[in-house]
Amino acid sequence: MRRVLLSPGTWLLVSLVAVGSVGACSDDEGSGGSSATTTSSTTGTTSPTTTSSTTTSSSSSSSGGGGTGGAGGCVDSLPVLNEPPDLLSETGLYSDIATETIADNVKEFQPLYPLWSDGAVKTRWVYLPECQKIDTSNMDVWEMPVGTRLWKQFVRDGVHVETRLIIRTGPGQADFKFAAYQWAEDGSDATRLADGAENVNGTDHDIPSEALCSGCHRKDWRVLGFSALQLTHDMPGLTIASLSNEDRLTTPLPGGIVVPGTPVEQAALGYLHANCASCHNRDASGVPSLYFKVLQENADVASTDTYTTTINQTATMFPCGCDRVEPGNPASSAVYQRMSVRGSGAQMPQLATEIVDPAGLQAVSDWISQLPP
Repeated sequence: MRRVLLSPGTWLLVSLVAVGSVGACSDDEGSGGSSATTTSSTTGTTSPTTTSSTTTSSSSSSSGGGGTGGAGGCVDSLPVLNEPPDLLSETGLYSDIATETIADNVKEFQPLYPLWSDGAVKTRWVYLPECQKIDTSNMDVWEMPVGTRLWKQFVRDGVHVETRLIIRTGPGQADFKFAAYQWAEDGSDATRLADGAENVNGTDHDIPSEALCSGCHRKDWRVLGFSALQLTHDMPGLTIASLSNEDRLTTPLPGGIVVPGTPVEQAALGYLHANCASCHNRDASGVPSLYFKVLQENADVASTDTYTTTINQTATMFPCGCDRVEPGNPASSAVYQRMSVRGSGAQMPQLATEIVDPAGLQAVSDWISQLPP
C-alpha cells in the first residue's frame, strides 16, 4: 500500500515529493523548531461534544495584541505559546485528559464543508484569547489573535490516532507553529512527533512531519476551516452568528457568507473550496490560474473563480487533451478525472489522501452534469 504523511488541516503526500508536489504547494519555511514549552490548562467540566458559546470579556481589543492582556485590565486565561508542548495534555485543550474533559475556555466548532481525510472522524476546537477580537476586516481571510490555539482530533476505524495543533505566536504573517500528537494506545495522552509516523495505532492513518504543514497552511491563509464561509451554518458549536453576537469579530457579519447557487452547485463549490482552495486561490504562489476559493464578493455561481477558471478552460498541467470542466460531461473533465485518481502524481488533491472520496466525487459529477453545454 502506498503510504502518505498528513499535515494539519489539509495534508501532504510524502510519496509525491519526488515529483515536486510538496514544492508546488509550499511557500514558506514550515512549522519551526522542536523545543517545547509547557503550559497549564484551565479546569472545567465541559464534555468533548459541548457546544456552548465562547466566553466574552468585559473589555476587548482588536487582534494582533500581546495575547495576555487588553484594554481595561483584561487578562487572557492562557498565555501565548511560543512553541508547542511535548504532550497534548500540556496544550490547554483538556482540563482532564483521562476523561477527555475539554477545558472551559476551549470551544468546539465544525466547518460546513469539511476536508476529506480518508474517512477519519474529526473533532475541532479553538481557544480564542478573551481580550482580543478576530480581525475580520478581510472576511475571506480572518486574522486570528496572537495566542489563538486550534486543535483537530482524528479517529480512524474507531481508534484515537492523532490530534493536531496550530498556535499563533506573534503578529507577523509567519508567526504560526504547527504540531502533531500521536495518541498512546491506552488513551492516556498523546506525544508530539516532529518527524511524523506511518500506520498509527494499527490503522492506515499517517501522522505528518511538522515540516510539511505549511504546504497547505500557507502564509497567505494559515487557518482554513475556521472562517466566515465555513462557520455560516446552524450546526452545534461556534458559528459566525454566535461570534458576531458575542462581539468576537472586529466586523460582525451574523449572516455570514453563503456559497451561491442551487443545492447541487453549493455542494460542489463548497467541496472544492474546502479540498482544493488552500493551494488553488488567487493569492497563492506557484500554482496555475485555476482557483476554487469562494469569496464574499461572489453573488452568483458565474462570478466564482471556480466557474471562471474551469468551465471550457483547457487543462494546462494534465495531459488529458480535455478541458478542466466540460459542461455536461464529468468523465471528460480534468477536475473530475484527477479527483478519481489515487496512487500517482495525477491525483487531486495531491495531498493527504489514499482513498477517493465517493461523496465528493459525486457532488462534483452532479454539478458538471447539470451544466448546459
